[in-house]
Amino acid sequence: NGVLQVWLEIGILGAAALLGVLLSLIQSARGSSRGRLEQAACFGAITTAVIIGSVSFGAWQNWWLSALYLAGSLAAGVLTKSELAEK
Repeated sequence: NGVLQVWLEIGILGAAALLGVLLSLIQSARGSSRGRLEQAACFGAITTAVIIGSVSFGAWQNWWLSALYLAGSLAAGVLTKSELAEK
């Protein structure tokens, strides 16, 4: 899975960096002043990445990258629509 791949290729420093990135994403999604829908979209994208990264066999597979792109695009679409509605 993705976590083991990072651990084997980069070691403990890579695992710590991955944890730091994940925690900063969660903190950013939680601490934003956006509404509940936008926070749910951000947490949904993060959850998608963690779940697929935990069960995939390689970080550079096409279906894995496509799923990440789709989840990120959907979350960005919700955030953009929300920002346009506020103006």
